[in-house]
Amino acid sequence: MNHQPKAGRCRACTKLWEDCSALPFETMPIHRQDGTDAIVICTEYVKGANVVPSKSPATAPHRIYLSGPMTGLPDFNYPAFNAEAARLRALGYHVENPAENPPQDSWEAYMAVCIPQMANCDTIALLPGWSESRGALRERQEAVRLGMTITPAAKIIARRVHHEHVTVPRSETDQRPGGRYHVGASG
Repeated sequence: MNHQPKAGRCRACTKLWEDCSALPFETMPIHRQDGTDAIVICTEYVKGANVVPSKSPATAPHRIYLSGPMTGLPDFNYPAFNAEAARLRALGYHVENPAENPPQDSWEAYMAVCIPQMANCDTIALLPGWSESRGALRERQEAVRLGMTITPAAKIIARRVHHEHVTVPRSETDQRPGGRYHVGASG
């Protein structure tokens, strides 16, 4: 289904918005982010619409995807992935660790699982040796395309959250990766 959203001005904050019928709220103001697929629900609208943020700004974890070399390394480098995932989780982040994914039959099958998993995150954390890994290079390329934050994993030292998030379930007809809109304060 090819959905064409209607546009208008938000009555709460006067920014341009789109009425996206793929959402369960037919008239909820959606602010498009420039140059990305990300959307933001108007927080002024949310305040008056009985929509409650799932986490407060101080406790909402970022979603981090770990990327690094696996192929040809002892134990597929899982110990390094698992240690970094444990460290980041201890800091309060939600971590997507490809070392925890079920085994696949081929590199291509692994990538078919990992790229959508990564697309559901806002940050990609690169492990040492990533630049020598065909898979990590592919993941980084996709992260650039998606506008994700890209950082060496070792540089993540404390949880930083810049805005609150409200999770709105997607309709089955919406074909965007990730299965959810992550929305928060614009600006």
